[in-house]
Amino acid sequence: MNFIDWIILFLIFFCALNGFRKGLLSSVVTFVGSLFIFIIAFYLKNPISIFLYEKLPFFNLGGKFAGIYAYNILIYEAISYLLTIFLLGIILKIVNKITGIITFVINSTIILGIPSKLLGAVVGLLQGFIVSFVLVFVLGMIGSTSGKVTESKYGNRILESTPILSSVIGDTYLSIKEVYDIVSNPNLNDEVANLESIDVLLKYEILSVKSAKKLTELDKIKIPGINNIINKYDK
Repeated sequence: MNFIDWIILFLIFFCALNGFRKGLLSSVVTFVGSLFIFIIAFYLKNPISIFLYEKLPFFNLGGKFAGIYAYNILIYEAISYLLTIFLLGIILKIVNKITGIITFVINSTIILGIPSKLLGAVVGLLQGFIVSFVLVFVLGMIGSTSGKVTESKYGNRILESTPILSSVIGDTYLSIKEVYDIVSNPNLNDEVANLESIDVLLKYEILSVKSAKKLTELDKIKIPGINNIINKYDK
């Protein structure tokens, strides 16, 4: 177990405890709302991520991730996903305030209050898995923590086995794993690793051909042979 696993366990416990405190109704609203937000945000993030990595400078990454353009793109994907979740989360917060009034009335009665709290804890437990999924997914797109996600005991299990969400992020998850394996291969030099990692992003359509051409024109991606990789997917 590494620190990723401990964070996962803490989040699951905390969300279960919070579900017990909030009761069933508020917990269900939070769970369903969060699930909806995390899925919708995944599809809405693309315009934001494209704007970010085309307009903002690339990060100066260190270690084995230094000069790997694919990780800059993945980092901006992660940032755009979090921004979209934050914006949609504001709407969920308003809905939660409304249901919170009803929950307060239910929890004030002993007969309905205790079952509501216990069921709320169960729903909160599920909420913990959802939150952990998103956290691990985002950390997997960041170079400095992607290795820890791969090495963690529970991280990959959550990403691969969570109903609905795992199928939603399937291609992105595979691209993250493949890029990490490429960068971690000591037999590949930086040029080959860069070409192969960009190839992976194009293959899984994390990076579009149009954006790849744009980044090349802007000199944000400078790799000998990059045009051959782009042309392979230019249909």
